[in-house]
Amino acid sequence: MRMYYAGMSRLELEVSILENSSQILGSGLEPEELFGQIVALLQEQLGITRSTMVLRDEAIDRLRVVAAIGLSEDEKRRGQYELGEGITGQVVMTGEPRIVADIAKEPDLLDRTGSLASAEGQ
Repeated sequence: MRMYYAGMSRLELEVSILENSSQILGSGLEPEELFGQIVALLQEQLGITRSTMVLRDEAIDRLRVVAAIGLSEDEKRRGQYELGEGITGQVVMTGEPRIVADIAKEPDLLDRTGSLASAEGQ
C-alpha cells in the first residue's frame, strides 16, 4: 500500500524521502530517536506499519529490539536473538541484507516478538 503525495511521481517521492531522512540523520539525535523519526516519515509517505531496530546489547550479549513501530512494549521485550539466529541474527552476522517476499512463509522467521501471530489473528 503506497500513499504517494498527490501529484508526486515515484522519483519525486523517493527524493523527498531521502532529503527528509538526511535532515533527520543530521539532527544529532540518539539512534532510537533517529529510527523513530525516519520510520514515522516512511509510515506517512509509504504506509509502512511495522518496523524494528535491532542492536547488540553488550550487557546480555544478544541482539535485541531497541525501537519499533507497530509492536507493543511486550512484543519489543521478547525481540531478542543470538548472533546468527533467525533472519535478524543472520543479517547481523553476515552483514548481508535479505529481502523476504512473504514473511509469513519464511522458514527462518522466529517471530520471537509474537507480532506476526498477533497480526494474523486480527
